[in-house]
Parts: sequence; C-alpha cells; structure tokens
Amino acid sequence: MYADEEVQFVILDGAQMTTKEEAHAHLKQQFNFPDYYGNNLDALWDLLSTWSDPLYVRLINSEALYQSLGSYGVQLISVFTDALQENSKIRFEISHEADFFENVIL
Repeated sequence: MYADEEVQFVILDGAQMTTKEEAHAHLKQQFNFPDYYGNNLDALWDLLSTWSDPLYVRLINSEALYQSLGSYGVQLISVFTDALQENSKIRFEISHEADFFENVIL
C-alpha cells in the first residue's frame, strides 16, 4: 500500500459526531490537529490535502453520523473523498459494522 513508510491509522466514530462542534472536536482529537485547527470543513480540507505522511482513515458508525448530521455529514465525507483524490498519502474507508466485526479476532 505505502511501501516501507510508517502509516498512521485513524479510526473515526460517527456515533461520537452528533453535532458539528462534536464532529470537529473528535476530528481534532483523533488526528491530533494543532490548536489553530479552524473547526470547519475548509480547515479539514487544508490539513488533509497537505498531509505529508501515509494516513489510513476508517470511519465506523457512519449511519449514526448521517443520522445526526444529515447533509453536513455527507459534506464531511466528501472532504475525505476529495482529499484522497488530491493527496496520494491518504486512504479512506467507510466501514460497515458487519464488515468491521468480521475482521476482529477474539
């Protein structure tokens, strides 16, 4: 996927993103964004499109994200899909819970 480079893995939980404010707080925490992160989709785009290290992002509980945020949730996902078109260091996956648990070894 990324040759021999160290990959950062980030799991985003749509169930924790019930408002725009909570969504951006979750993103900031999971990505360890700097304090100057603008807490909006433009700021998210700016950071993702210039991300310099290999990054793999998995969104879980996407249904909860869409239910809570509606069209804003769709726009948020679009930022990720647009960023991966712009930045070859990024991989993004929406995981359906059934798929996610099939891969878990107990």
